[in-house]
Amino acid sequence: MKSKNLFIIIFLSFALQCWILYPILMENYPDFPTGLNYLLGVPPVIYYQMLMFWYITFASISFYYSGSFKEALSGFGQYLLVRSSNRVQWILLQYFIVGVKLLVILILQTGVSYLLVFFFQLNIDLIINTLLLKAILIYYLTFLFLLISQLFLELYFNPQIGFLIINTYVVGSILGASLLFKYKIHGVLIYLLVPNYAMISRLDLLSKNSLVINFVPALTIIISLILIVLIFSITSIKRIDFLH
Repeated sequence: MKSKNLFIIIFLSFALQCWILYPILMENYPDFPTGLNYLLGVPPVIYYQMLMFWYITFASISFYYSGSFKEALSGFGQYLLVRSSNRVQWILLQYFIVGVKLLVILILQTGVSYLLVFFFQLNIDLIINTLLLKAILIYYLTFLFLLISQLFLELYFNPQIGFLIINTYVVGSILGASLLFKYKIHGVLIYLLVPNYAMISRLDLLSKNSLVINFVPALTIIISLILIVLIFSITSIKRIDFLH
């Protein structure tokens, strides 16, 4: 029941984001496929209204996953893991489930977006090109990294603390990147602000401006970070004594 209610909240957040942000995004990016406008995220020159509604969507997804490890490791599940001879397989399976659920959520987000396009009686553009495939890929991987990082933190901290750390990092990164764009500061620092990778308007896929984030380094970094989280998770799950 809890998961069902949270999924409804995610659905509503998608609808609200699309409903409110469509006019702004269409005005700034008229040639971008209307049904995939959510991939644009928040433009480099920040609009706080856009940030708020983009964050509501992320926060709802983050909250949906919050406590997943604690729930899996509570009660009888804890003793099953202690008796299990393959903790590595267990944690990799948990992350695999996260990835599958996130894919379903992404499909739902796209479906909601196209439904609203139909509602607004706009032209539905179903053309998928290389740019869109790259945008979808890095959007998915960025969210995946943030979510599995949040779950990794739950191995050591209360789920609420993990949620707070990741969500603070997300908002801080978006605001920080906007300041870097505003004052034309570019360098390694921008690549530490990973949540911006999920916003195609801040990548060089749309703009060849030297101040935006380059796709190839960003993709390399996000894949590397996912692998690092997996390695740290495997190392941690082997060492943690769940009985104390």
